[in-house]
Amino acid sequence: QTREEFYNIFGPELKAVTGDPKRIDDVVQRVNDLVVPIMELSFDMFNIRHTQMWRVVMEDFYTQVQFIEGEAKNFIDESFKSLRSAEAAFDMLLRFRHIRSREVVNKQMMRKFNDILTQYCKEVRPFSL
Repeated sequence: QTREEFYNIFGPELKAVTGDPKRIDDVVQRVNDLVVPIMELSFDMFNIRHTQMWRVVMEDFYTQVQFIEGEAKNFIDESFKSLRSAEAAFDMLLRFRHIRSREVVNKQMMRKFNDILTQYCKEVRPFSL
């Protein structure tokens, strides 16, 4: 579920709007890597004797999730300061309002309406003279 929530945000639409596909691909790779330690466990996670080891694996997982969330928020902030198209960004935000994603990332995205309006003004200004 955690990976799906990240994938819902970091897809082709965000790549198109931000113009930074490599950075998005890097974040997606870190999301993919979240499950590697779980897939490569050297113990039976369902065995009660391994509870402490499982707890350590899960703490590391949640630490990595928080790191990716922070990185995602920074990326969103930076990307929306240099938008390529106000219209495309606005459409994307409207669609993301209904997509299930990480709560922290969704909140950050919804704070970007002001950046979109700033970009819109830049796009319209040359025509208003």
